[in-house]
Amino acid sequence: MKTLYVVGISAIAGVAIGAFGLQALHAQAKPKAYVVIETEVLDEAAFKEFLPKVAEANKAAGGSFIARGGRIAAIDGTPPKRATIQVFDSFDQAKDYRNGPAWKAIADLQKKATKTRAYVVEGL
Repeated sequence: MKTLYVVGISAIAGVAIGAFGLQALHAQAKPKAYVVIETEVLDEAAFKEFLPKVAEANKAAGGSFIARGGRIAAIDGTPPKRATIQVFDSFDQAKDYRNGPAWKAIADLQKKATKTRAYVVEGL
């Protein structure tokens, strides 16, 4: 009977240690960063030229798109005309995206094509 208690207590201790270890590993993981861009198109021709260049700049900076130009519905307030969400591995990487050479090469085209509001959000 004592062996059964020892095995049971060992199993419970193993589960507790595993749960603690998993929590410690999760706490070490860096959260992703999301760039949210609200866009109003000012010049349709310039915008069509701008879109593929944005994809290249995003890829060069290590980002990827989660949402890009799909349907938008208001939940609270007025929705933007167009919205994009990009994901990056870190907050600093997301902030540096707009300061990189790939973005700087298209910044003038972006100003001609669109009026935007963009911000970085750190999350899961």
